[in-house]
Amino acid sequence: MWADIGLPLAYSVWQGLATANPEGKPLIEETWKVFCEMINIDPEARYEILNAAMASSPNDEVDEE
Repeated sequence: MWADIGLPLAYSVWQGLATANPEGKPLIEETWKVFCEMINIDPEARYEILNAAMASSPNDEVDEE
């Protein structure tokens, strides 16, 4: 449920549409940390686009059924 807030907040801050207050920054950081854990990538690495982050994941194989 926290990602329902964390993802849009992170996007808004990234696009310059909003500024995260002290309470919002940990929410964005936690959202990123959990996302990185879910797809098994380094949260300290820099990714230019989401596709680059996804491509870095060893879990990037797609099951074609």
